[in-house]
Amino acid sequence: ATVLVRGPYEALEPARLALDDWIVAAGLTATGPLRILYLQFGAEADLRLDPEYLVDHDADFVTELQRPVA
Repeated sequence: ATVLVRGPYEALEPARLALDDWIVAAGLTATGPLRILYLQFGAEADLRLDPEYLVDHDADFVTELQRPVA
């Protein structure tokens, strides 16, 4: 099960809770730990990361939360 979160990292905890609630409501069971993928994020230029993934404002962050289910 996954959820995409757009915006600052403060939005991750409410999204995680909503994902867990959805899993229960769907009659599924979480079978592993939460995985977090940072798809768009901010970083220092000296890290030499691919600029395709970098954004200047936390409102533009995109984070995917994943939880394996059965």
